[in-house]
Amino acid sequence: KRAKVTPKDDDGSPSTTSPSSSYLSEIPMGAPDAILGIAENFKSCTSPDKVNVCVGAYRDENGKPWILPSVREAEKKMID
Repeated sequence: KRAKVTPKDDDGSPSTTSPSSSYLSEIPMGAPDAILGIAENFKSCTSPDKVNVCVGAYRDENGKPWILPSVREAEKKMID
């Protein structure tokens, strides 16, 4: 459940400008965020082998850190 947010003026008092009359209402909506789309696809996927690549740290089924194979390969190339 989302909390209701009351717009505030610069001094912290409740805004007297309605959102529909805001100068921001003239700005067109941007393209959907690609990362959020990946997260939604992950949530809807039913595969038991799925991997959430939207987060910064990956863990296996035992909670141990899991390093992406591509990262391991890049690390090896840097060391060699």
